[in-house]
Amino acid sequence: MKKEKDYILETEKIRQKQATKEKIKKMTKPYLLTRVLAGLLDLVFLAILSFSLAFLSYSTIFKSIGYFDLINTQLILTKESGLYVEYKENSYVSVDRYSEDYSVLVKEYDSHITYYYSNDQVALKENRLESFNEAKALSTYFIYQDGKYILNEDASHKDVLEFYNNEYTKAIELFNSNETYINASYKSYRIVLYTIFIIMLIATISLYIIITIFTKEGETLGYLIFKLAVIDSRDGSTVKRWQVIMRGIAFIAINFIITYFIYFMWQVFMPITPLVSLVFIIFINRGPHDFMSYTKVVLKRRSDAMDSLSQMVKGGAQ
Repeated sequence: MKKEKDYILETEKIRQKQATKEKIKKMTKPYLLTRVLAGLLDLVFLAILSFSLAFLSYSTIFKSIGYFDLINTQLILTKESGLYVEYKENSYVSVDRYSEDYSVLVKEYDSHITYYYSNDQVALKENRLESFNEAKALSTYFIYQDGKYILNEDASHKDVLEFYNNEYTKAIELFNSNETYINASYKSYRIVLYTIFIIMLIATISLYIIITIFTKEGETLGYLIFKLAVIDSRDGSTVKRWQVIMRGIAFIAINFIITYFIYFMWQVFMPITPLVSLVFIIFINRGPHDFMSYTKVVLKRRSDAMDSLSQMVKGGAQ
């Protein structure tokens, strides 16, 4: 009797499991294009929210943490160095970008390098101006006359420009080694980097977690518009709140935080994990975040989409 009862229970479990699989299979799989477009629409909403937060941060927080003072320090040092050309107010370019005319370039190179080496304290201690003149003498592109070096008109334009470009690079390297400039650049860069991370975190949490909690079936705004739903992949039932939260956390971590971390560490934009997620979705219609939260994306009826939107509005009002 016991064995027969156990057999019946086991058979019932298998039947229910099979019925669940059939139920999930009958749920309409979304077209790849539909899901991609929904994802892209979410990115548009994300960009709008991020830019709005960035604008608010720039006009409020940045001033209080001294960002503008750091930028002003860099501008003052850049201007006082004399190595850059001011083409409009508080905007400077290197000499090689200022003009393509040979005579203008030669004149600008020589005057800017000479000015910097004649006024910078470190350059004076290292006798950089003397080294610059020695380089001119050794190059054979100049003639020493009346106590100064005059460009030899027979010298190759290409060789002269290469000479000046090398000497200008040396001057720029010395300027960039200025500790005050390095500290100001480093701090301002870190402020921007951390602010972008915080803004990204707030924006992604808002769109991929908070909004999905208030929708009926864990949809993002893009999913609502394209009539996509998130279900429990184990039994095809309505997705649970903990799954929605887990799905959002996994999605943000995989597609945003890891990519940002790679850029933060190596200053290289390599969206490896988003591409891996896309490959998963293309071939098996589930991203890594779906596997981690036991969820799946399906198409839903128009009436379900409207109910979901209404549910989100009601939830927000409460």
